[in-house]
Amino acid sequence: MQDPLIKNLLEDLESRFSGHIVSVFGIGSYFDDNLPPNWIKNDVDLVVIVDSLEYIPKQDWTEVRYEKKQVGDKGIWIGFNSVEGVKNREQFRKESFANYEWNLLDLKLQDNSALLYG
Repeated sequence: MQDPLIKNLLEDLESRFSGHIVSVFGIGSYFDDNLPPNWIKNDVDLVVIVDSLEYIPKQDWTEVRYEKKQVGDKGIWIGFNSVEGVKNREQFRKESFANYEWNLLDLKLQDNSALLYG
């Protein structure tokens, strides 16, 4: 059974961006089952890979597409990258605040991320 918070976040993303989402990855401690049970997991980081950023709203001051919100005691950060950005370092630099190499490692290694959708 999937975590209700993650289920709600995925349903919201799918309702807003249906047809454009390629995959969604959860990264960070919230998705790490190897941490001690008393580890505080109050931040949820998602990386959403989409076919194009054209349909994703942006902040006025940057081309990077992301959302931040608070759900109860959880801080939610959702970053969007295009398929082209994942394939091309220069495109990725225009789309993301993250380090290209670390991002690819996070997505590739199952110890660093959880494939949630796609």
